[in-house]
Amino acid sequence: MPEEKLTAEIVREYLRNKENLDCVVMIYHAKVAQKSYGAEKSRVRSQTTNTRYLFVKDGKFVAHSKFWGSFTIHLIDLPEDEHFDPYSDDFAVKDGFINYGSIVKLVDSVTGLALPMMALSIEKDGRVVFKDGAQWTIISTDTMHYRFYEALGPTPTEISPVPIVNFLEMHASDTVPSIAYVELLGQNFYPNLQVWIGSTPVQTFLVNKELIRFALPSLLALSKEEGVDFVIGVRQQSSPVIATQDSLSSPSSTSAQKFNGGCQNDFLLEFPLLLARDDGVIFATQLYVTYSSPKDLTNNYSDGVPRV
Repeated sequence: MPEEKLTAEIVREYLRNKENLDCVVMIYHAKVAQKSYGAEKSRVRSQTTNTRYLFVKDGKFVAHSKFWGSFTIHLIDLPEDEHFDPYSDDFAVKDGFINYGSIVKLVDSVTGLALPMMALSIEKDGRVVFKDGAQWTIISTDTMHYRFYEALGPTPTEISPVPIVNFLEMHASDTVPSIAYVELLGQNFYPNLQVWIGSTPVQTFLVNKELIRFALPSLLALSKEEGVDFVIGVRQQSSPVIATQDSLSSPSSTSAQKFNGGCQNDFLLEFPLLLARDDGVIFATQLYVTYSSPKDLTNNYSDGVPRV
């Protein structure tokens, strides 16, 4: 049997329901400070003691030697001196600073498992007392979101490395000034990646693993299902349109043109930019290719000026 290939209709169906079809992977990276002042005086870890990290395993909190968890810290909204059940899952949160006396709840970002509510207390002599098992160092994290969709079903090939587009640049061709091309700059580009503008595939040239180049097609060459392939952006006024008696009396003319102070409105058509592998894995980007175009007399979009 011939291998199934990614088609415009498959991509269009993905674009109709992208938010529900995408698989989202979140990766948390710990931010480690470059300098640690006073570490030589207050060394917590000895040479004979292994550092343990708070982690969720098999639905339980454990002190793990290799893996660590990422937690959301919720500041509990509770009046002072009011009794609270530390194990209750019913709680209200508020914005603000965490101080002595604040009640907080730590929730694992991956599993949603929560620790009991905790109150930060201080003794009268200015010392904070903790049991050994309750001494934890909290550091901030960076979060990376990766989105992909296996449009042709599960693939035996690993999803990683996920291609990442950092930004793009549009250039005019040196040989044919009327032709524009786009360069995508990022990471993890490979030969079997193809650029799609909406549900239209575009001939793609891999320069290296950090650079992809493709020529911008004309608007007439793109699939144009409104709300799927593109969305209407902000309308902007173009050159003035002179309304003659003949044009005002023509139903086709008056229905196709919109007058606003004597100017005709252009439409900004925003097409999502996708990357797709030849095995059907689609990677959505946050980038759009925008064409500025008026509607013609048949209520269709004429060829437009591309922007990125």
